[in-house]
Amino acid sequence: MENIIGERIKELRIKNNMTQQDLANIVGLTSTGISYWESGKARPDSTMINKLSDYFNVSIDFLYGKNNLNNELNKDEEMNILFRKATQLDDSKKQKLKGILKAGIDALWEEEEDETKL
Repeated sequence: MENIIGERIKELRIKNNMTQQDLANIVGLTSTGISYWESGKARPDSTMINKLSDYFNVSIDFLYGKNNLNNELNKDEEMNILFRKATQLDDSKKQKLKGILKAGIDALWEEEEDETKL
């Protein structure tokens, strides 16, 4: 029996540099449960499929293998995933991240302004 769902979950998890435990924490499961999904020993129920679809910003059809439109995450999807991960940080780390983002964005805007002056 094919294990498209498990393969897709593993693919998304690895693309996002996540361990099975990381994903388990997000969906409220154990790492063993994630392992079972990925190996085809078990399948996620519809609630879990919806959580995975929302978290990874992919369609349910993609998880079921009905399309390949989401094989490569586009840049906007990658940004969405990064922001979702950022929301899981504690308040002190969120403040540090906010400072880093502000400094980085300000530097990019300055760089862009310099390029338009050329």
